[in-house]
Amino acid sequence: MERAGGEVVCSSPAADTVHPKNRALHSDSHRHTLSSLQADLSSIKETTRTTLREVKMPKIVRPENCQPARTLWYDRKKYVTINFVVQNPKDVQVDIQDTKVILSCKDVDDNNIYNEIEFYDKVFKADSREKVFDRTINLLIRKVKENVAWPRLQKDLAKPAWLLVDFDNWRDWEHEEEEGMAEYEDFVDMLNEMKNKGEPPAMDDLDDLVSS
Repeated sequence: MERAGGEVVCSSPAADTVHPKNRALHSDSHRHTLSSLQADLSSIKETTRTTLREVKMPKIVRPENCQPARTLWYDRKKYVTINFVVQNPKDVQVDIQDTKVILSCKDVDDNNIYNEIEFYDKVFKADSREKVFDRTINLLIRKVKENVAWPRLQKDLAKPAWLLVDFDNWRDWEHEEEEGMAEYEDFVDMLNEMKNKGEPPAMDDLDDLVSS
């Protein structure tokens, strides 16, 4: 107890400093909390992956008397764009898988449309998206191997007559950043729309959270 300016002041050195042992305990507690968080996030990631594997699209059956849609495609560093040309499509079913895509629908004349394409390489089906327009069904397919060019859309070397390269949208990759931004922004918008509808997000987001 000390006097300062006529007042009694209580000083407690122990209250102003942290004992090294307590500091070590605090640090250990912090590391334990971080480790628990990382374990919880890993568990969430594995559970989500399992759920994605278990949730299966209804099997699309090839209809009788069907015909393929004229199909245009072009390549990008991170994704592939596919446009199925169908006038006023209805009853649209699209099944994007890791190795192929299946389309089934009807056109304006009630013709049965069916396309099945086995991809040149693997894709991320959870990060791919389809959108139906009045004259086309647009697919944005996320590549597993980024910055690897696809010389063709399908695995088979034999190209069917209905499958064409979309040269109007084909660009050299060195100009993609400046000229292809609109298409990439469309891709991001579609992914955001998918997440807002409650569909599972990509697993990369959880990796970023753990490492931050």
